[in-house]
Amino acid sequence: AHNEPGMRIACESLKTYFPNKKIISIFTAMKDKDYTPMLEILAAVSDEMILTHIEYPRCEQATTLHALAPHSNKSVVTNQDALLNIIKERHDAVIFITGSLYLISALRPYLSA
Repeated sequence: AHNEPGMRIACESLKTYFPNKKIISIFTAMKDKDYTPMLEILAAVSDEMILTHIEYPRCEQATTLHALAPHSNKSVVTNQDALLNIIKERHDAVIFITGSLYLISALRPYLSA
């Protein structure tokens, strides 16, 4: 989900398909996107939010996203190895990687391995 309508639909799906699971959201967005509404929608369904960024000129800084995310259980994780460890270790939760197609593209080779 990389825009508000997509985030709304994706989060509705999370609630439908995983009603009793803990949801950990990993989010980044491009600077030119209207990401504040996406953060609000995502916060409503997330038990934990991890804000990150990737090395791409258009990507918003994780600290900026963290400051705007309306969630009490949020953190900034920008190290790719740390993100991958979170994904691998949190078997008790649904890990929802969202906000930018560039983010999933950056993580996909490591997740496939």
